[in-house]
Amino acid sequence: MNLVCLYFRVGRISGLLLSLALVVLIAQEAVGQTSLSARVRIAEASWGFDGRVTVGEFQPVSLLLDNLSSDAVEGVLTMQMVSGVLRRAGAVYEQPVFLGPSARRWVQFYPWISDSNATWQLELRTSAGVTVFDPVDQPRLVQEENWLQSEEQRLLPVVLLDRAGSLERIPTTVKHMSEEVFPPYTTATHGLHAMFLDHVPNWEEPRQTALLGWLQRGGELHLLLDANGQRLRFSGLLAVLNEPFEKFVVGAGEVMRHELQRGGLTESLVAAVQSPRRVAEDSAAASGSRVHLQPDEQRLRDDEGILERLRLTSEPEHSSILIGLLALLYVLVLYPGGWWLSRQPEVKFPWPLVGIGGAVLLFSVLFWWVGRRGYQEVRSSRADLVALAEDSRHWDVLAFRQLFVTEGADYSLRQSGRQTLLASGVQDEQVSATAVVGTEAEYRCRIPPYSRELVMSRSRVELADWGLRLNQLSVTGGNLTGVVIDAGAGLSVREGDEAWVMYENEVWPLVWSAGERQFRLRPSGRAVLGDFLRAYFENPMFPWGGQSEFTEEQLRHRARTQGLFRRALWRPGRGRVGDVRIPADRVLFLLETDLPGELQVVLEPELEQSGRVLFARELRLAGVGSELLPAATGNP
Repeated sequence: MNLVCLYFRVGRISGLLLSLALVVLIAQEAVGQTSLSARVRIAEASWGFDGRVTVGEFQPVSLLLDNLSSDAVEGVLTMQMVSGVLRRAGAVYEQPVFLGPSARRWVQFYPWISDSNATWQLELRTSAGVTVFDPVDQPRLVQEENWLQSEEQRLLPVVLLDRAGSLERIPTTVKHMSEEVFPPYTTATHGLHAMFLDHVPNWEEPRQTALLGWLQRGGELHLLLDANGQRLRFSGLLAVLNEPFEKFVVGAGEVMRHELQRGGLTESLVAAVQSPRRVAEDSAAASGSRVHLQPDEQRLRDDEGILERLRLTSEPEHSSILIGLLALLYVLVLYPGGWWLSRQPEVKFPWPLVGIGGAVLLFSVLFWWVGRRGYQEVRSSRADLVALAEDSRHWDVLAFRQLFVTEGADYSLRQSGRQTLLASGVQDEQVSATAVVGTEAEYRCRIPPYSRELVMSRSRVELADWGLRLNQLSVTGGNLTGVVIDAGAGLSVREGDEAWVMYENEVWPLVWSAGERQFRLRPSGRAVLGDFLRAYFENPMFPWGGQSEFTEEQLRHRARTQGLFRRALWRPGRGRVGDVRIPADRVLFLLETDLPGELQVVLEPELEQSGRVLFARELRLAGVGSELLPAATGNP
């Protein structure tokens, strides 16, 4: 009895000591975190360009970190989306941080925006511990798919660029953005519609490249007079902005001069730039019934559709016919076969049972072999990409990738020197992945066996000059009658490649002549964009023909092409088919090819890479472009 009492007393004392030790450890951890959080704080947070974000894009988030201590702080700042009830989702974004004693520094993340009601958790990890900051709420979206919103809520992102450190917020008719938080990567400028500029920014080369790339891709730049009432004079990469014209083009973008200073930016002038152009409404009277042939209310962006088609490529393809034949043969062998064997006079007991057992064992192995995971499955990387031209050599590439593996392990995806932004393609649940962006970008993840990892990225890639030149553009009565596009030796057209040209709201197929190295208009096959993007057609008058005329593989290929088309044409302010109209002074050239080696990424362990790419570039007639032609109703 005494031994039992002693046993319980020792157990009670051990439990108390263990609880006390646990309390001490928790207290020390809390003191460490409190001490660290007292040293570093987030002084300011700025989302996007005008305080809003664009869904379906990588958007800049600028954080001003303030070191309140006299000691330097070095560590890693992380950011992750919190969806629902404190449920973390997506990959963890990482950014190395160094803060000098009592110093402040801007740090930028570029998360992929997919949820309109998300919050984001920020943590600073150092050798002294982990600082957990208060969650940061994501602001409202630009042009949400809710047409019950007021017109003010649907205005496009337009900013006036301020000098670094300037506290002046005049005028109040336009949103302001400091030049020190403008992204240094061209790939992070998607979502910005227009910019007013009244001074030459004090920028290093990366930010100059970012502004120029944004403009060439279709941005809208408004040049004002400086504080002395003089026109701006640029140098270096931005010297192309010194054209003397009131309006001129740079790539697919427009530059407009205003003989006024920033104080003259009236509310009406800013509103005219911010308002989305409703092409379908403006052109309905001029086009007559032609506009009514296209389903203008189709949404353009369909990222979930692209990702779902990638998921389907890794589904196991078991042969149902072979499995059915094996099942029929199994029944015949087991029942009629077993009965026939037992009726043979020379076959004695227990050999009929041995034969039946052998047949069961044999067919079990056959069914396992045909129906197992890994049958006709290989680890691979499949991708769908959209490449938008900045100039003759540089392309802005948005990639949707699926990494499918048969062996569980840690995998990494890397790109160097391409301003790469990365994100997980799964935004509704947590994944075991981290993303580091920039010139040395890397996506690290753990993938279980027979599983997939979806990754989205945007990068700036330099390719050989294709030498594309619009040689002929013939328009009769408002209708396109002829197009000739020359191509240089840098472009290699292979079997299976497809090319189109878009003029206004029509899509025309092109024919490639290898001897002349030219793309020419195919006489038949013209389609209004809305019809071209329809899911299927039962009427043979439509360009894709009837659905019954195609094999399952052809239908999958068509759906993939349509998804890439939609993504190439989408941007803020142009979210539906009816919003798309290429200006009459240009065409949009589109070429779909297999994934070239230049657009592949470094994967470790190595995976077989395949996919399709849709290249899109705006072309004008040779000699056109110094002055902006009229009738410009939108840019791709």
